[in-house]
Amino acid sequence: MNKVKAISRNDDLNPNPRYFVTFIARDSVYETRLGDVRLSFPGHVYVVWIKVEDKPGETIQEFEAYGFYPAEFQEDFVKLDLGGYGGALMNEYRASAPGPDLEVSRLQVTVAKQMFDYSKQSIKHWEQKETEYKFFVNNCVSFAGEVARALGLDVPNDTYTTPRSFLDKFMEENN
Repeated sequence: MNKVKAISRNDDLNPNPRYFVTFIARDSVYETRLGDVRLSFPGHVYVVWIKVEDKPGETIQEFEAYGFYPAEFQEDFVKLDLGGYGGALMNEYRASAPGPDLEVSRLQVTVAKQMFDYSKQSIKHWEQKETEYKFFVNNCVSFAGEVARALGLDVPNDTYTTPRSFLDKFMEENN
């Protein structure tokens, strides 16, 4: 992993349980060919909600992680950008998810319970709306940006950017 940053938006210095919202960018695991040209997808960004509770003799961790994908993987970049493909919010900790060795950047935000719960409403919002996946303008970066705005964080323009460059700029803009 190249970049790791932690910031806090919680004034309570010793909360129990502790709540975190973590934004992770990873390199792509997909490659395709268009004629003689080898192309790879520009990576992915997803969000992890973590609750850590200390109890006598044990620490309990609960987490959920989601990212926005084309509902059906398509190898044609042009078709993805033109839309017409449904988007799907997917659990990042499913059995087929890539491992953590592909992670390139991580921003962990410590938050209060109210902010944690409020930001998780983005999951329901994206699951309930019928959203087309568009490669350049309605994608995993768009989902991460919505969650970040729910936390009151400064969000860079998320149009026409790669997941890695979005997260790197996002990390620079928030302290």
